[in-house]
Amino acid sequence: MELFEGQHKEKQQPYIVFDHNIHEFWQNRILNRSYMSQFPGAISLTELAETAQNAGYQVMTADVFLANPTPAGVGFCITEIGSIHTDDLLRRGVIPAIYTCGESPIIAFDFYHNLARYVGRYQHAFLFGGASKRLKGTGVHFHPFFWPNASRQVTPGKPWTQKRKITMINSNKRAFQLRIGSLELHHPLYSLRKIFWYFRNLGIRYCDPWMRSDLYLERLRAIEYFSHEPGFDLYGNGWDTPVHGTGQRYQQSIQKAYRGKIPAGVENKGKVLREYKFAICFENTSFPGYITEKLFDCFFAGCIPIYYGAPDIAEHVPANAFIDFRNFQNYEQLEKYILTMSAEDAARYLQAAAEFLASPAFDKFHVSAFTKQIMLAIEDVAKHNA
Repeated sequence: MELFEGQHKEKQQPYIVFDHNIHEFWQNRILNRSYMSQFPGAISLTELAETAQNAGYQVMTADVFLANPTPAGVGFCITEIGSIHTDDLLRRGVIPAIYTCGESPIIAFDFYHNLARYVGRYQHAFLFGGASKRLKGTGVHFHPFFWPNASRQVTPGKPWTQKRKITMINSNKRAFQLRIGSLELHHPLYSLRKIFWYFRNLGIRYCDPWMRSDLYLERLRAIEYFSHEPGFDLYGNGWDTPVHGTGQRYQQSIQKAYRGKIPAGVENKGKVLREYKFAICFENTSFPGYITEKLFDCFFAGCIPIYYGAPDIAEHVPANAFIDFRNFQNYEQLEKYILTMSAEDAARYLQAAAEFLASPAFDKFHVSAFTKQIMLAIEDVAKHNA
């Protein structure tokens, strides 16, 4: 059996180890294009892995590397947030080359709170723009991370007049929450440890300004408002169970609007979005440069996004391609705006989005730019470790 499936074992062949904290990507699954297409943005890892292979590198995930003898040649580590394997990889002599992160501060809060400690061992960092100031003085080469999309193609679906009004597609996940039902009273040490970490994390939230913008409650307010109007549909994981920390009013609104889960895969989400005129696209936090797939999925589907998230969004995406929620004082104003929008005005939004996708301004959000920048950083590290 080959040591690393699909690789040629040359004596001094350099190699790249992908160190990811999502175990679904282990066992060299990043090389399986159809499998990785199930996860938002994950196909970029496959594109990068294939590009590296074509450039003469062996490619493997951290678990596969650690389960086998260290191959000959120099190795470079690409780490996403960090995993249980990171320290072992570096002890085995893999060069800490690149650190990346596609999560927000309120999800990967320990990582962002201790950014210099985690990233300072590496030579290059690809992070959302707002993270740059915490890496000053570390010697790490900072690169702004832009969400990598594999497409530029718009598939609009039904004519505008035949589409449903508005949707929201989000998982029901909230940061910094302790679910009492998750405690196991017959395992008191486990429960006490969980309570300790909850209060520790809560302390991080209140002392670190990066953790104070949580847009989860704003999503609930949007659901509560639009659920009373016909034509609003909510999709995503976790909404079919009681929503932790909310009152009866929100629970009833969610039950009224919820239409179920969407099967895994970017294309399935696109099929749903193509049925609607508008989509509420609220990120889970407001952080400079934190622009995720939510906005772009709407563009690809010919659906107008109502966006709330990155405060610098207009520096990266044309303001006439989306509806900026910050321009409205309340949901009544927003609803009046979208209800009175003519087909001609809607077409202008959709045209602006399509032109953006086809323009050089979108290049930095395409997977080809992500792959090129990572490989250039690998070459820089290799040059300094020859």
